[in-house]
Amino acid sequence: MVYVMIAIVLILTEMFYIRLVNKTSFFAAIHEREKDQRPVWSGAGLLLYLGMLFFSVIHGFVYPGFFFAITLLAVVGLWNNVKPISKLIQHLALWGSLLFMFNDLDIYNDSICCSFSLVLIVSVLIMYSFRAIDGVNRISGATSFVVLLTLAFINSRMVPFIDEMYLWIAIVLSFLLIFFNVKYRNRALGGEAGAGMLAVIVLFALWKLILLTNDVSYLILMVVCVIDSIVTVVYRIFRRENIFESEGRHIYQLLVSRGNIPPIIVSFLYASVQSLIVAGYFILFPYRWLYMACVLVMFILLYMYLEFYLRKLN
Repeated sequence: MVYVMIAIVLILTEMFYIRLVNKTSFFAAIHEREKDQRPVWSGAGLLLYLGMLFFSVIHGFVYPGFFFAITLLAVVGLWNNVKPISKLIQHLALWGSLLFMFNDLDIYNDSICCSFSLVLIVSVLIMYSFRAIDGVNRISGATSFVVLLTLAFINSRMVPFIDEMYLWIAIVLSFLLIFFNVKYRNRALGGEAGAGMLAVIVLFALWKLILLTNDVSYLILMVVCVIDSIVTVVYRIFRRENIFESEGRHIYQLLVSRGNIPPIIVSFLYASVQSLIVAGYFILFPYRWLYMACVLVMFILLYMYLEFYLRKLN
């Protein structure tokens, strides 16, 4: 019942926000990334912050570092909506949020663990940001939804590693993010700050699980998102393109623009593939390392093939 009430409050808040920005100038330059040049509404990341604020208040700020991390990202995101700020400030905010989050993960005493975590978490955060730069919102919401559902299953049936309410509120938030992008035809965007908050929400839970179990094979929960971003970035570097500018190079976008597949279908396909990979992971858990290696090789080859094939169309 609590989750239903929180969902209703968040829906009403977001609808009020959309009505507000529809009558004001709170439009972001993200509209240039849309194929049909429609204006879009930046600030859907407000949902993510409010949801985590509700959780923190109800549970007495049990994860203070995490709360400060998303608060920092939310403030910078709102500031950027009102008046565009430099990339330097946005990057400093992202690094600052990591420092806060690491404090809750309690990894500062282990230099090797801290360094390893820093490299991987920063890599995934950057990938989420790249997807925001290209206006890829449905796919981030869909894959994050699958990851969070899987983490909730692990938390309740296998290894309790985080507050259950945290995960279920995060699941509600990712579902609402998908809902508003479907309802408003990919116009309710979270922007880079929103993408950063979504990444922090997912990574905080995932990393608590990895640190508790000492099993990095759980990273396979994000394999679709990670490989898609890696192949895209490598291809653009190979072509000497500026990876910090929007070029519509994600395979998701190519499937839509050149493969003529509806965006909702592509998002559903991504989420379904991620779900099948996760199912295989649990079925073959005793052989998870071999399974993980096979999945990585297979998907890297598949994505590379799609990357080059789709660019030849039209």
